[in-house]
Amino acid sequence: MIDNEQKCQICGRRHYDEKRCIFHLERSDKDAKLFQQKLNEIFNDRSLEIYDFSQFVFPDGIIFPEKIDKKIIFNNATFQGHHTFFSITFEREADFSGATFQGTVSFRFSKFLNNVDFGKAIFKDHVDFQTVFFHGEVKFVSTVFHKEVFFSIADFKKRVLFIRATFKGKSEFFAVNFIDRVDFMFSTFEDELIINQGNKRIFSLKEVNFIDVKFFRPEKVNFIKVDLSNFGFLGTNLRKVEFVDVNWYKKSKGGRNRVYDEIISGSSEYPFMAQMYKRLRANYEENLNYAEAGDFHIGEMEMRRKGEKNFFNKCIIWAYKLISNYGESYWRPLLFWILPMLLLFPLLFMYSGIEQITSRQSPYMIHYQFNLSTISLSNAGDFIKDYLKSFVYSLSVFSLVREKLYRPINDWSHFWMVLESILSPVMIAFFLLALRRRFKR
Repeated sequence: MIDNEQKCQICGRRHYDEKRCIFHLERSDKDAKLFQQKLNEIFNDRSLEIYDFSQFVFPDGIIFPEKIDKKIIFNNATFQGHHTFFSITFEREADFSGATFQGTVSFRFSKFLNNVDFGKAIFKDHVDFQTVFFHGEVKFVSTVFHKEVFFSIADFKKRVLFIRATFKGKSEFFAVNFIDRVDFMFSTFEDELIINQGNKRIFSLKEVNFIDVKFFRPEKVNFIKVDLSNFGFLGTNLRKVEFVDVNWYKKSKGGRNRVYDEIISGSSEYPFMAQMYKRLRANYEENLNYAEAGDFHIGEMEMRRKGEKNFFNKCIIWAYKLISNYGESYWRPLLFWILPMLLLFPLLFMYSGIEQITSRQSPYMIHYQFNLSTISLSNAGDFIKDYLKSFVYSLSVFSLVREKLYRPINDWSHFWMVLESILSPVMIAFFLLALRRRFKR
């Protein structure tokens, strides 16, 4: 029975039991019908500027109006049992910060036309945000989801913050549309995470931040048909995460796959990005996606090169890139190094001078002077003949054959011979390593 003389210690309303009003009484067996009646009186009071339900303890099965046209506050409220916010339109701000949902809760088909805050809220059972429309900023900062949470076919028009959120159960984002930036920074996923865009390719038009996220069970984290071109993963271990039919960032059509962090991060992050690319490379190699693994290996080496402070080491890594694109291209050393060497060095030998190794007193000598006026069709045959002889000699130097038909006649021709004998095994090694890397996979 209500005691009209005593007031609630929290809000000053009429005392119901244990020095609390019907709204703040924590007993689970309190009169739910009376609670609903008093709650309806609040919603029908048009003199109120806001609906303040701070620290209210809602019993199971409470019904809310289909349209809430004032700011509503559920700060540190407790929802006992199961609750359904089905197809409710929140026209003003909604504040669920610090609220505790002890049973299942569903917001299916609801609309939040303004900002909504679930910061530090605790969901102890299943949560359903399927087909929910968020038109304002949404905050799940330090929110804890103990069991499954579903954001299927949800629509977010403005920024969404999942910063330091904890997902202890399965989390699923299916065909979700994010228009503005999304932050999962410092969040923790202890169980399965599925991000599946289905037939939709637009996930977010701005940044999606998975920076410093912890996956306790990374083998149960799945990104399926997601456009990852603006996802940041810096500081997040992607070693066992599954990526199925995803799109990564590309600087240009036909360019390599990149993680968005490479575009937005500064020089101080290069070592962390190298580690991120290394884990992605291992991930894709284990799943036999070798082309993508090669892109991430290039990304790893690029970050190492840019982050290297020792000039000599930086030059070596740069040369590795220049010659074979970090071992990912066997065509580059073949077409841009080996073939040009085989074609250029015969000319260098022709103009620096070589002679045939013979027992005769007058050996055959090839030694041209660089003079454009002497070049004519009449001596083209002799020129081609000498070029072929020089090519054979250059090929013997290139292949490190000991027995040669010709020898240098001066310091310059000897220099070119030494230089080719040094470069040839290096280029062959880069070519074979890249070839082995490609076909051994």
